[in-house]
Amino acid sequence: MLDDLVKAVPVSVPAPGAGPELPQLVERAGPTSRFAWEEFFYAEHHNPHTQAAYLRSVKRFLTWAGRQGGELPAITPGMVGQYLVSLEQFPFDSGGWRGYSFMPGGHGG
Repeated sequence: MLDDLVKAVPVSVPAPGAGPELPQLVERAGPTSRFAWEEFFYAEHHNPHTQAAYLRSVKRFLTWAGRQGGELPAITPGMVGQYLVSLEQFPFDSGGWRGYSFMPGGHGG
């Protein structure tokens, strides 16, 4: 019976706070936001390529949002829409089609 069990394979997951530097908007929003950041990037996406793509896209969005003068709790669906429209105006950069990697599932439409 014990031979039927699936063996766990160790996975390299950074300790809380040991991952990439948090964007300023996330850091300023407090411990709940830091927890959500770590949960999203380290508990849900174990594929390193997916994690890296989402990390780039979220950091790009948060940089844009910070330039708009808002804080994380004040980001509205309208702001996200404005950001996505701005990506449609200049859809291609060196990282591929912007906006498409921003959406879960890998495509924006």
